[in-house]
Amino acid sequence: MGATLFGSLAAMLHEGGRIEAAVVMIGLAVSLLPILLRVLPPLRRAAETHQRHPDVAVTVAGVLAYTVLVTGSVVLVAS
Repeated sequence: MGATLFGSLAAMLHEGGRIEAAVVMIGLAVSLLPILLRVLPPLRRAAETHQRHPDVAVTVAGVLAYTVLVTGSVVLVAS
């Protein structure tokens, strides 16, 4: 998160363009990914039962939706 903050401040200082904005957005998205994965149900199997969490599809759908949202945002900013 710190690199994203300082990257955005440096881009503003040097009058950064669209590419810099896209890079900062990607940095922010990567910084938020661990938080997203922590909130969603786990993908790994339980140690005792060796079964997956029943809501594993929610995690997969959430990560895919996040990826599509970030990709779309970066494409819009960079174009």
